[in-house]
Amino acid sequence: MKNDSGRLVQVFSGDVWKAKMIESMFLEHDLPCMVKNEHMSSIESPAVSAGGFNAAEVWVAAENAELAGQLVQEFFS
Repeated sequence: MKNDSGRLVQVFSGDVWKAKMIESMFLEHDLPCMVKNEHMSSIESPAVSAGGFNAAEVWVAAENAELAGQLVQEFFS
């Protein structure tokens, strides 16, 4: 089995408000996460992503990626 300890996986890329909603949902499930570019995407989104689209990112530990993916799917369904 591969050791994923310390490795982060991106589970969402999109609007800041959606990233913050997902972060809140993860925290309710005791799932630590990190929102990347949350401030820069609202100040100058073209500086962090091509065209300024999908600038905010949500990252989790690799060992939590499966659960996080399921929660993101539930969020959008």
